[in-house]
Amino acid sequence: MALIPKKSKNIAEGNDDSEIAVYINKAITGDEKSFRHIYNLYAGKMYSLCKRYAGITEDADDLFQEGYIKVYKNLSAYKGAGSFEGWIRRIFVNNCLDYLKRKKNILFTDSLEEAGIKHPVVDGEKALKLSNDDLLQIIQTMPDGYRTIVNLFCVEGYNHKEIAELLNISEGTSKSQLSKARNKLQEIIIKQNGR
Repeated sequence: MALIPKKSKNIAEGNDDSEIAVYINKAITGDEKSFRHIYNLYAGKMYSLCKRYAGITEDADDLFQEGYIKVYKNLSAYKGAGSFEGWIRRIFVNNCLDYLKRKKNILFTDSLEEAGIKHPVVDGEKALKLSNDDLLQIIQTMPDGYRTIVNLFCVEGYNHKEIAELLNISEGTSKSQLSKARNKLQEIIIKQNGR
């Protein structure tokens, strides 16, 4: 799978991380070892991102694979402005959102109970602190609408206006869903911790 660059350019110019820029430049010309290095650098973070959006491991696996295919095919489009990880992350987030839209899974409900969602029980001592895995497990059980807004706002750092544009909803819906999701997360955590 060799890529032919659309135009020859040196990504290293203007990029903060010259080591990754060298790998990017080589990968653009079709060097598979360089792309494998790029893949290995970001695979863990991007797979976690896919799991957060998909909620189902099999779907996360598919999203992860699709995301890296898109990165590979579009590598020559990276301009060197901004962080490379941010560029990859945007591809993966957009891929996950496209998946949810295709599946028509984004349902904005008034409550988790309306969506028929059951809450997992987090094992361990009754402490108010949760591990990242426990929190991820709880978030993954939430309806897609809540989970998507939480991911976009709390993890990715999008504001409500940007979320509204990405999801084709109103800013008010974004704010409302985030508020409901936060309340439900707090309720689940307190309930599971016996407080």
